[in-house]
Amino acid sequence: MMRNFLFIGIVIVFSYSCTSKKIAYKREVEEEVFANSDTVVDAVKLLSKNLDKFKIYPDSIFYLRSNFYMDCSENPNLLVAGRLIGDEKFYGIDYSCKDSLLVFYRLDDETWKVIGREEEYDFHTIEFEDLDGDKRNEILTSTFPNMNGNSFKDVFYCSKKSDTIKYAGGFSSNYKVNLFKRRIEVEYYGSWYAPQSKTIYEWRDEKIIPVKEVILSLKKADMIHDAQFISYYENPTRDKDTLVLKFKKTYREKNKKLYNLWENFFDQ
Repeated sequence: MMRNFLFIGIVIVFSYSCTSKKIAYKREVEEEVFANSDTVVDAVKLLSKNLDKFKIYPDSIFYLRSNFYMDCSENPNLLVAGRLIGDEKFYGIDYSCKDSLLVFYRLDDETWKVIGREEEYDFHTIEFEDLDGDKRNEILTSTFPNMNGNSFKDVFYCSKKSDTIKYAGGFSSNYKVNLFKRRIEVEYYGSWYAPQSKTIYEWRDEKIIPVKEVILSLKKADMIHDAQFISYYENPTRDKDTLVLKFKKTYREKNKKLYNLWENFFDQ
């Protein structure tokens, strides 16, 4: 039974990862790398120096320091620029490993204006994807994948209300964007002994808020027993990252209600 459980878990992880919507940038965007050996050069100076290139290749993403992948031991600074959001404006993102700080710029009337600062630690890649269906990209940073292939993403949102780019929330890497329901559906499968979870996030006031979660966990992770608990959580608030346990029960596939809760969680 345990072997069957492990095999099913592996198959689910593989199939879901193949169907998850994970894109670094649009297909028509061509990556342009202009690595600068002098990483201490002021970000605004580098952005201004390359402005003509941005305008000549407006659909390209430019990496002016390092490249798409971050490695603080080799490239302590990252500077990426282009029409990153998709609203026809030019943006720049500067990151310093030393300061663990993301600085966001936007080109306004030929001047690079700071429109946000956020602390960020230990990320490996930076990506751009529309997560809410408004035809504008969000900015996603991802940690380096762990031994099970999972990474964790932080999302930064370009706000129309405050004219800033700010932190919106985060989730793990096996996710699907459900634009019809305006939500993000996340699955997490780790090592055989770790709990499995399914979480529904919704956009609320420019934030990604977890609203429901179900967790399947072994009662004893000893490779002998395969009895499981199922735990169900809901968020009683409208705007806080708060999940409250509603019930925890022994999971049996013969119990149709609990079986459907787990198997068809995202169909609710």
